[in-house]
Amino acid sequence: LGLIALPVLIHLINLLRHRKVEWAAMEFLLISQKKNRTRVLMKQLLLLLLRMLVIAAIVFMLAQPRLQNQWGKLLGGGKIHHLVLLDDSYSMNDRWGETTAFGNAKTAVENIAARTQRQGSRASFSLIRFSECADAETGAKPDFLENNVNEELLLLLGEKLRNTECSQRAVGTDQAIDAIDALLADSTAEQHIVYLVSDFRNRDWQESDDMKNKLLNLQNKGIQLFFIDSSEGERPNLSVSDLATGEGMRAAGVPLLMEVAVTNHSEAPVENLPVRIAADDVPLPAVTIDRIAPNEEARQRFTVTLPDAGQHKITAWVDSDSIADDNRRYQVVDFSDSVPVLLVDGEPEAIDAKYISAALAPTGPAKTGIRPRIESPRFLSMNDLSEFRTIFLMNVDRLEQSAIDAIGEFVQAGGGLCIFTGPNTDIAEINQSWYRNG
Repeated sequence: LGLIALPVLIHLINLLRHRKVEWAAMEFLLISQKKNRTRVLMKQLLLLLLRMLVIAAIVFMLAQPRLQNQWGKLLGGGKIHHLVLLDDSYSMNDRWGETTAFGNAKTAVENIAARTQRQGSRASFSLIRFSECADAETGAKPDFLENNVNEELLLLLGEKLRNTECSQRAVGTDQAIDAIDALLADSTAEQHIVYLVSDFRNRDWQESDDMKNKLLNLQNKGIQLFFIDSSEGERPNLSVSDLATGEGMRAAGVPLLMEVAVTNHSEAPVENLPVRIAADDVPLPAVTIDRIAPNEEARQRFTVTLPDAGQHKITAWVDSDSIADDNRRYQVVDFSDSVPVLLVDGEPEAIDAKYISAALAPTGPAKTGIRPRIESPRFLSMNDLSEFRTIFLMNVDRLEQSAIDAIGEFVQAGGGLCIFTGPNTDIAEINQSWYRNG
């Protein structure tokens, strides 16, 4: 920039070279010059300033100064931040032939970085995946954050993408957009370009007004947005959306009711769909769902009977389609040998308890999974009740306060209580000492 003074120096040197020579004709010219001196001087100063600006412009163009303001943009020296948001949700595993939506997306990310590097401008590059935007406490975790765009970055980016697969974490687009906003707020670049690489499922992108407002807010801040669709249209897809245990006894040898749900992510109905079932990877009879309406969920119940106690893996799946990751679902169910229940009879002979015991655990091939135990009322005060699932009180007169407290703790912890009244039952005592106004 010191070269700006060069035109001034040349002007002063030219002044020193002048030599006065008396000449009669020049007197007339000097008189005329005095009249136009101001105008001529302004022209000379403007010409001198223009020469200085030309030198300064050349210097700025070659130096590319880092100006942290809008002038940097105008002079072409502002730093540009290219931020790529990559959708790695499992819907990106959508496959047609040998191609997947996620494969197209990774190629697009590499092309963005390569094109930025070829442009030769001062630029930085950031990459963040949807799955790394889920933790609200720790914030987003970018794979690359404002890295200089060069050959080394292209090599690291290619290696990272080759080793990256779709995630099964449930992350909404709103969380991803929030992560972008936070990252851009901490950036030192003068200009930001955001690339959204996704398959743009309608449920995530078209049906969220909040997300649309967030994108408009980014655009209003002067951020350029590019939407890159990595899919080639939606194909029919089924997903096993739920696998749950129903009511019933979780005991070895006893049928347990379960329920499977399948969602139809397409515009056409699905009929007579077989759902495969397995217990500990051993196939069980399949169940059939008669009809699933477009974009709807249908449920079907089935029973599972396992001969041994312990934890067992139940699996439900449908045949493979365009997205395989959502075709299978698991549930781990803990089966016990039997479920213990306590029968407390107010009579020494315990006749009522014996009848209830026979009903809960009859002899014969039919198993209920229930293991009844008959005891007197004093058992309640002297033993731990947490091992039992349910307590039956039959024709009980009065209970000690310690027994009432023990039953209260048992019920509050989730235990079941069944009361059979009889000739010895004192209604007033139950309402006052047991119920206690709720």
